[in-house]
Amino acid sequence: MTQSTMTSSVPEPEENTSESFLARIARSFYLEDLSKVEIAQQYGISRFKVARCLQEAKDKGIVQITIRSPQDQQADLSVALQEHLGIQQVVLVAPSRDIVLERRALGAAAADLLSRHVRRGFKVGMSWGRTLLPIAEYLGDIPPAIFVQLTGVVGNDPSQSPIEIIGGIQRRSGSIAKALIAPLLSATPSLAQALKEEPAVAEVMKLYDSLDMAFLSIGAWRPRVNQLAQHIAPEDQEELDNKGVYVEFGGIFFDREGRYVDTHINDCRLAVSVEQLLATPMVTAVAGQSEKANAIHSICFSGIVTHLITTTEVAQALLDMPKIANPVYVR
Repeated sequence: MTQSTMTSSVPEPEENTSESFLARIARSFYLEDLSKVEIAQQYGISRFKVARCLQEAKDKGIVQITIRSPQDQQADLSVALQEHLGIQQVVLVAPSRDIVLERRALGAAAADLLSRHVRRGFKVGMSWGRTLLPIAEYLGDIPPAIFVQLTGVVGNDPSQSPIEIIGGIQRRSGSIAKALIAPLLSATPSLAQALKEEPAVAEVMKLYDSLDMAFLSIGAWRPRVNQLAQHIAPEDQEELDNKGVYVEFGGIFFDREGRYVDTHINDCRLAVSVEQLLATPMVTAVAGQSEKANAIHSICFSGIVTHLITTTEVAQALLDMPKIANPVYVR
């Protein structure tokens, strides 16, 4: 083959600098993953000329390179999930195979969110939950506030109690802590009513009417990923199953579509109410684990939650679920 035959398809010199030629060079390099040597052989030019064309394509705006950091991608995911769930803000953390580390990350994010929103004299409600326990450890300097226990105690382990959460915050911040010294679920409705009439208990529960913020963990009911089920009798668990319970939120039960479930257990509960949470300007749900995705979606469906702290793994699962356009309860 003669030299003239080999170069007969080479673009004319003036075409070598046209924008269409620069675009073809750039497409070959950036989209087709050809090397500069391969492109040079294809167009009959030197690899140095290819490099100059690629630079000129960038200078002329033909090629625009965007580098997206993991933080940028996470921010996009947060915004997409906010719109999908119809809530004010989503804060995401990386998931972890170590559930203890994941809960600490969620608690740290909750502490940061609390620090940025709390104001002097705010009443801040705290439910129980392992994701909320690290908040005190990660909480920075905050103005003096009043931290209120939103639910009675579950079980008899003080390290898992909401008293431990608000007590730790009090020790670190110098704020006021208001503990609810009573069980979440009493043995009978009459006993629950008697406890509500105790002055110390009544004082705390009265504060639920004027909360500024509330932080609650989420307990999944299907599958059982919560600490409460073990403290509920099997026959009562069966009733909750039959009534379609999907999620427990501050001791309150909701079905798949975020509707409050009417059950006799409600009469035994000492905790904040649905109406009081709906009247709270900022209600933050804190939960990870992919097994809780359905429960998280359900409680967002209720319309009670304004802010959500979860993992990027759960966020992706939530985006695959139906978009929430009409929550059950309107604030």
